[in-house]
Amino acid sequence: MLHYEGILIGLLSFVIIGVFHPLVIKTEYYWGKGSWWLYLLFGIVFAVASLFISDMFWSVLLGVLAFSCFWTIKETFEQEGRVKKGWFPANPRRKGLVTVRQETSADYDSIRRINERAFGRLDEGFLIEKLRRNSLFNPALSLVAEKNNIVVGHILFFPLDIIDPSGNKYRSLGLAPMSVFPEFQSAGIGSGLVRKGLQAAKQQSYDSVVVLGHPDYYPRFGFQKASLYGIKSPYDDCPDEAFMILELKEGALSGISGKVCYTKEFDIFN
Repeated sequence: MLHYEGILIGLLSFVIIGVFHPLVIKTEYYWGKGSWWLYLLFGIVFAVASLFISDMFWSVLLGVLAFSCFWTIKETFEQEGRVKKGWFPANPRRKGLVTVRQETSADYDSIRRINERAFGRLDEGFLIEKLRRNSLFNPALSLVAEKNNIVVGHILFFPLDIIDPSGNKYRSLGLAPMSVFPEFQSAGIGSGLVRKGLQAAKQQSYDSVVVLGHPDYYPRFGFQKASLYGIKSPYDDCPDEAFMILELKEGALSGISGKVCYTKEFDIFN
């Protein structure tokens, strides 16, 4: 006589694990790690119930459910860490204040993933990593936006030169790149990054900022076409209206004209 109980328990254990995995993802997405107590409660209920079931099959199955719930508590906390690293999307509807702060080394993976998802390619993430190795890199000008302890946006300002026809160099900053997770876009996070970044640029004693970006977006911060100041883009195919500049100090660009020169790391886009 064949006994199928062991096979059935093995199969159902596999099914239970398969169900709990997406359950962890969904509960963390909607309720965060605070949902752990539900798994604890159900785990205790299943464990106690298994003690009072005389049928071995159902007792074992309830035991499997109990310890799957206990295992899920640990997974829920670890899932939050995976979301922070950008491995899984965060819930943009979850309430929480957005704060902007200077990046730390713990943010590097998140920043790379934000840029990959925002631009749909690897270039910007590689650019940021290269710029960090440049001696001109200033961590005070690399900012992240954080919501519910999850990094959801990033902006970088990097030094550049404006070189006039005589070869004279004038110091400025380039705003690039700036990125926000797609699900968090159109919520004011990018604007917050730009404003905080411009404040940081002033504090670092920079007088102007250059950006190659959307002509309907950056003028709200005071950016104007760089050509109005006689300043040209280094890219021949760059639309005039997309290459913009902002004076952080009134009259800072008076008497300055020429072509912008980015550092060699930006050659990745040529």
